Amino acid sequence: MMKIMKTDIFKQLIFTVLCIFASLTFSNLSTQIGQKLSEKVLTVRGVSEKEVRSDLVSWKTSSFLLSNDTVEAIGKLEEFKKKFFDFCKEHKIDDADPNRYQVEIEDNWKNYYKELDKRPRYSVTLSIYVDSKEVEKIRDAKLKLTSALSSFPISSSLSFFYTNFSPIRDKMVQESFEDAQKAANCIAKSAGVKLEKVKTVTQGLFTITDSEKSSYFNTHATGDYQSGNLVKTIRTVSTVTFVIR
Repeated sequence: MMKIMKTDIFKQLIFTVLCIFASLTFSNLSTQIGQKLSEKVLTVRGVSEKEVRSDLVSWKTSSFLLSNDTVEAIGKLEEFKKKFFDFCKEHKIDDADPNRYQVEIEDNWKNYYKELDKRPRYSVTLSIYVDSKEVEKIRDAKLKLTSALSSFPISSSLSFFYTNFSPIRDKMVQESFEDAQKAANCIAKSAGVKLEKVKTVTQGLFTITDSEKSSYFNTHATGDYQSGNLVKTIRTVSTVTFVIR
């Protein structure tokens, strides 16, 4: 009998301890939930922007002929291709690859009756592509190309890009966070509250656009085209939420 009573007392003691533990746990959990629900937060955005010069240029140069004989037209355009690469060699443009070209043939009579269309049947275009990190050298060469190959009808275009994000990425992320923190401090001061801690930080994507400080030109008369500006604007945004009190 005594043994059974001791067992019952031990069970009751264990039950009591468990109840006390559960009560304390629930109390702490309730307190934490209450604190979370009563937390006041301030969310701000910080921005970092930089002006950079493009480090890659894509140069497309084309010449075209109207002809009823595609073989003859392609033969004449082969001469244009040779002169273009001779020009590149003369100006030390090492990125010019003789294998990077494309020939396109368009049938001008495709949508017309032959007897009503007096134009040559085919438009034959040969386009050459050069990608280079030597941006300034390509820009200078492009300006001289038309006069150097004046015997051919030429259209020439430049497209500028910026590719070297790595050296500035971390610095811009830090700057955007600091800008958000500065804005939060100003708002907190005006509202009479204090920043307690950072709750969340969300980093936005990097965007790159043409800078308004760089000119854009598109001259149909000379066949000169420029896609985008040499100077680019890189921008990133950090969204930071602060706990305030």
